Amino acid sequence: MISSAQALSTRRSRTLPYTTPRLSPRLIIVAGSICFLLLIVAVVTHLGTYSVTPARFVARADVQSIGIAKLQTTVATSQLRPTTINASKALKRIDQTSVDQYANQQEYNSWWPSACSTASMTAVFNSYGHNYRITDILKVESGIGAITPNQGLLDPEGIDQTASKFGFNTQNLNNPTLDQMVTIANSGKPVIISFPPPVLGGHWEGGHLLIALGGTTINGVKYVHLADSSRLNMQYMAVGDSTTPRTFLYYWQGFAKILTPSVPAKPPARSTSSSNASYSVIGKPTVSADFINRVFASYNSPAARKGQALYDLGVQYGIDPAFALAFFLHESSFGTAGEATKTLSLGNLRCYDGATCVDQDRGGYAAYSSWEEGFQAWYELIRNYYIAQRGLTTVDMIIPVYAPTADHNDEAAYIASLKHALDTWHSGQVAVQ
Repeated sequence: MISSAQALSTRRSRTLPYTTPRLSPRLIIVAGSICFLLLIVAVVTHLGTYSVTPARFVARADVQSIGIAKLQTTVATSQLRPTTINASKALKRIDQTSVDQYANQQEYNSWWPSACSTASMTAVFNSYGHNYRITDILKVESGIGAITPNQGLLDPEGIDQTASKFGFNTQNLNNPTLDQMVTIANSGKPVIISFPPPVLGGHWEGGHLLIALGGTTINGVKYVHLADSSRLNMQYMAVGDSTTPRTFLYYWQGFAKILTPSVPAKPPARSTSSSNASYSVIGKPTVSADFINRVFASYNSPAARKGQALYDLGVQYGIDPAFALAFFLHESSFGTAGEATKTLSLGNLRCYDGATCVDQDRGGYAAYSSWEEGFQAWYELIRNYYIAQRGLTTVDMIIPVYAPTADHNDEAAYIASLKHALDTWHSGQVAVQ
């Protein structure tokens, strides 16, 4: 299995800056009017084209995923006035397709296809220390007549008017260059952007509103870091140019809004980072069996209620089960995708002597009779081979052997995604964004 990121990594971005064509804001915003009216078409058309959450794509030895990577800022920010907090880094994605974001099932059924503008505002507001759900913003946005279930956002000023009700000011950028937009996002201010639909001269079926969080360069390729509320959950998109399909500049045509609090926000409380700064897999459990079960349940994992087994095996092998949990997420979204759905393998292990092997035409994968057996095989591999034989004890040391670049993997992204998941769980949060 090769993730969408592999296709991305082969593209080279064109020279920056790129000046976007001028379009009427009222036309551009219609891109969000039916942001997911054609969602199914968009998924079929675009999924597999962008780098999304690493856990969506599976195979230990042949996944390349951009995932969560350290931003390497490509533009200077010295001319921007600093914000009190870095909202771009603090921003957590809001999922417009999650029923938990709505007041009830009826509201969800009515609004989820057209709520990309609402989800974008919700995420930005929360990045400044609030704790809103889509339903909270939707009540105001729909109450002032700025959005309808069938047409979505009716006018760009609907965002401005809604934001003002929550104590936020709106700065509308006038067809900024890519460099200008990325510089602002990298400085700590998320930027709401639009991908207009073909009927308005764009290329995104149905149109879409999402958030730019900054820019980064990975393996020499420039990307825009995104927060996307749709099912695609795009995180990094290659910059490209206006003529290269499936790249940022092919879709974005200059629409950009910055929402900031009218009264400067106080920095949010720092989350508790991993108690193990070196990210060594060796050690006592840092998560409970009950917490593991909550994580499995939140992802609808077929390994539901197997948290005690994962925990006990970690204790038995002297490995913190939080690391097993992180590998399980990255490899198969806890058994919900890829080979693991039939092999019951936590780490998508390749065939080895004594194992039942399947899919030999794809390199061969070890298959197990139960999730518990799959858990144990992973623990044994890490303890007996990586630790005992190779002396590799941290994720930084293990991944270059476990998922090497030579097998079309992005080692840095894999490592970063594991650390991000661990930090999320050690802060008490269940869902990894």
